[in-house]
Amino acid sequence: MTNCFCVGKGHKAFLSQHIGDLQGIETTRFYEKTIEQFVKLFRVAPALIAADMYPEYISTRTGLSFGDFPVVKVQHHHAHIASCMAEHHLDEKVIGVALDGTGYGSDGNIWGGEFLLCDLNDFTRVSHFEYIPLPGGDMAVEEPWRMAVSYLYQIFGNDFNKPELPFLRNLNPEKVKVIVQMIDKKINCPLTSGAGRLFDAVASMLDLVQVASFQAEGPMLLESIISHNCKDSYGFTCKETISFDLTIRVLLTVILYREQIRQQSLQSFTIQ
Repeated sequence: MTNCFCVGKGHKAFLSQHIGDLQGIETTRFYEKTIEQFVKLFRVAPALIAADMYPEYISTRTGLSFGDFPVVKVQHHHAHIASCMAEHHLDEKVIGVALDGTGYGSDGNIWGGEFLLCDLNDFTRVSHFEYIPLPGGDMAVEEPWRMAVSYLYQIFGNDFNKPELPFLRNLNPEKVKVIVQMIDKKINCPLTSGAGRLFDAVASMLDLVQVASFQAEGPMLLESIISHNCKDSYGFTCKETISFDLTIRVLLTVILYREQIRQQSLQSFTIQ
């Protein structure tokens, strides 16, 4: 969605301009043409291709079809950490924490809340955020309420649908029912450990956004309401994976308490 590319020559790397979403055919053609122009402009003789390990990415397919060269498939979050290592001239083993939205994992799931022990060449996944179903795949990124329903259903089962939750009152009950059925039947519900999807879910529960009008709107709105003077924190559990069940339970308690106060205030105002 936010693509660019890089060509390397010796110890130098030449980064392209931002090219953008490759799902449009015109953008994809421009992407391919610009790669060819960079190779000629900087007189690069390609000997190796590095691409994301997700085979369905357009950028990965472009790399695989570029020529008869060895291909290194790179895990998305290992690349994030390796870029920080390169920036700070590190080549030893490090503990890398990648809090991201989406990246194809080596187990076939969607990663994004990752704790890796790695160097520049390889990594070991030490822990990660607990997997949550992503109802509708990319649609769940565009409609954060889907992730809110997914988290609540995983934690509370069928008891999650509480009418006193403000954000649920504004949702179409039939659509919520369909999402639950998708999760139960595992229809188009890949598993995700993405930190971005947790932020989406919380932004939805707080009724900040239900349908995003731009990328990462939920997390950005969530960040905008942070009180920097707050010293409190939400609990979580950390075993083999990191679970936010406790976080969500306490969050809902706060939301319901605030809603109760609001309703009491409205009743008082009406009586007066």
